[in-house]
Amino acid sequence: MQSAWRLRSLCLAAVVALAAIALSACGSSSSGSGSSSGSGGSGGSGKTYKIVMSNGFVSTWRTEMQQMAKAMASKNAPYRGHVDLSVVVSQTSPTAQIQSINNIIARKPDAILIDALSPTALNPVVKRACSMGITVVYFDQYGPEMDKCAYRVHNDESALFQNNAEWLARTLRGRGNIIEDEGLPGSPVSQIALQAADQVFKKYPGIKVVAKYEGNYTPGPSKQAVTRLLTSTKNIDGVYGIAGVDGAVQAFQETGTKMVPTTNYGDTSVRIVNLIDQNRSRGLEFSMAENGPALAGQALQTAWAVLNKQPVFDTAWGFTRGGDDREVIIPRVAYNTNGLAPLPGFARTTYAELQKTARGLPQTAQLPFSLQQSPVSSADALGG
Repeated sequence: MQSAWRLRSLCLAAVVALAAIALSACGSSSSGSGSSSGSGGSGGSGKTYKIVMSNGFVSTWRTEMQQMAKAMASKNAPYRGHVDLSVVVSQTSPTAQIQSINNIIARKPDAILIDALSPTALNPVVKRACSMGITVVYFDQYGPEMDKCAYRVHNDESALFQNNAEWLARTLRGRGNIIEDEGLPGSPVSQIALQAADQVFKKYPGIKVVAKYEGNYTPGPSKQAVTRLLTSTKNIDGVYGIAGVDGAVQAFQETGTKMVPTTNYGDTSVRIVNLIDQNRSRGLEFSMAENGPALAGQALQTAWAVLNKQPVFDTAWGFTRGGDDREVIIPRVAYNTNGLAPLPGFARTTYAELQKTARGLPQTAQLPFSLQQSPVSSADALGG
């Protein structure tokens, strides 16, 4: 999970869009061409747009999303030659990010892409940027309190968590004792996760939440908390996890406890895929809600659409309108290992697709790092 408080287009000629899709489909994501054309209009007048990405801290996920967006901007049509994208990483506090954005504003960019450290603290500086005619696009981190002058590109988190909860209840055939991850208690993402679970589990009276734990979105605390529960709570049939759930799986491993169906949010990494594959013979089944680094590319596309006065909600990109015409919901994607159909509105996927994408990539790789509409290579996104 990328922070405590959260936790995750345009048309070229039809033949160009189809070429990009075909290229992505013909090869695995790890070998997609970084020079492929994406779906979107050209720069028209030949103007080069100055776009700056503001990031609040460094992690594997965020490093990958930065590299992915830079590869799209520099190598793929329609951005290539029309977008000058740079990245500024501030110190890890909202105050530092605000100062960093003020410095960015002084450079008079055409657009600022923001992976925010706070859903509220940045509002004054964002309003200032908007008032100066700068296009602002929030992405990844989301809160309804964010200033509405900015575009907000994000997942439908409630739907993703509901899908996980529904999968768990159906996998358990409507009966069983589960333990529930509170993530970082009180954070918006944790609240969304628990509210979604409550909505789903109340439809299944045979599902009982017998204990909760604070996983803090990381493997270490999750492992410690679940280890304690496994020594004090009998007959656990499932884990409703948020993030860092590889720690929960390790707790089952190290205590010699039979694996149970488990969910997570936002981590469809190679590390998790390998962990699942190592433990499926022991009973581990998994549902994963996608929140990948490719979000940065979707934010870039949103800025491009706005700057070129083209439709933001392009069906080629699968963008849908949220509560207003600047809230951009990206496609809902989830994977599970036992083939249960997702909720309506989700992309149809198979776990085998995720395994194929992960093949040959390092443990640290976060997926997806490439978009079908504007594919980049694993070397560009992962840095080698």
